[in-house]
Amino acid sequence: MDGLIKAFSLEVRKMAVIIKLLQSIIWAYYLYIKDFFQVDYIIVTSC
Repeated sequence: MDGLIKAFSLEVRKMAVIIKLLQSIIWAYYLYIKDFFQVDYIIVTSC
């Protein structure tokens, strides 16, 4: 039973790490896309 709890907590920790990684990747993509569109918008409006 004790081993099962340890294995479960390890899985939960792994999932938490993966979720954090995904969140940071999504956030980085969001910021990159936002910057990209802002630059695009400035180029279009300055013409």
